[in-house]
Amino acid sequence: LAVWGQPARCCPLEVVERVKAAQKDSLSPPDPLPLPSLSSAFPPTSPPPTPESLPAPEEFLDPLTQELMLQPVLLPGGAVVDSSTLEEYQRREATWGRPPNDPFTGVPFTRHSQPLPHPALKTRIDRFLLHGGGDVGGCS
Repeated sequence: LAVWGQPARCCPLEVVERVKAAQKDSLSPPDPLPLPSLSSAFPPTSPPPTPESLPAPEEFLDPLTQELMLQPVLLPGGAVVDSSTLEEYQRREATWGRPPNDPFTGVPFTRHSQPLPHPALKTRIDRFLLHGGGDVGGCS
């Protein structure tokens, strides 16, 4: 409990004393609870790495959200983002009346310049996930 400043003059003395006592009690360390000793019964071991603890390669992460890409798309400017990130970006841009565009360059998409699926990267990401790497929700 942190008390900043002084109490108002109209504050009753018993309230001021209760606040001071509560603040003093909050500064004293709590009594530690006795814990049973299990170290002799179970020697410490390091847990095996879980899929969530294995870092995903940076090329598998969406540069805007830093989450593992599930449907990577190649933008006309050369950047790769997840299709869900691009859809969210386009939805937000549409609320401002802007046409669909590249989130990095701002250049509007045309008939000849559209985001394309990136099957080679998708294959590598899927292989990474199948072999026990990464968390589907993001990088841990």
